[in-house]
Amino acid sequence: MDKKNLGIKTRGLWKNPEYRKHMSEVHKGQRAWNKGIKTGLVPRTAFKKGQPSLNGMKGKKHSLESRKKMSKRNSGENHWNWKGGRTIKRGMHSLKVKEWRKEVFENFDFTCVSCGEEGGILRAHHINEWAKYPRERFDVSNGLCLHDRCHIDLHQGMIIYG
Repeated sequence: MDKKNLGIKTRGLWKNPEYRKHMSEVHKGQRAWNKGIKTGLVPRTAFKKGQPSLNGMKGKKHSLESRKKMSKRNSGENHWNWKGGRTIKRGMHSLKVKEWRKEVFENFDFTCVSCGEEGGILRAHHINEWAKYPRERFDVSNGLCLHDRCHIDLHQGMIIYG
């Protein structure tokens, strides 16, 4: 029997009551594949009604003073997502950027410079990076009009501009 088509050939057999009974007899006494395997889930018996919760704060609120302490404790360098004080992306969604994008699109007549197609999902791409060249962020000559896919290809090095 071909292993590739095994599932297709046996699929209809399970509808046959004789086949189901036969398979039931064959598998009697065998241990289930997941018997005794630890799943990492906490059993339902661990949580009983009326028992105190594990964190001790269920149904309670932190005071204003403790909330301020927690906020101070988890801010700045202590925050899990601290990046060393960098604020590179700040302003990427400002009105100034939206105007720059519009001017770049108009400059290229809403046409992708990579594939030459007009319209579609377009991206305004900075030739000189936003983070490294802050003085050129809003310079229209520092922009390219690219389709979404062409923009991804450019960043992956599949398209080279310049």
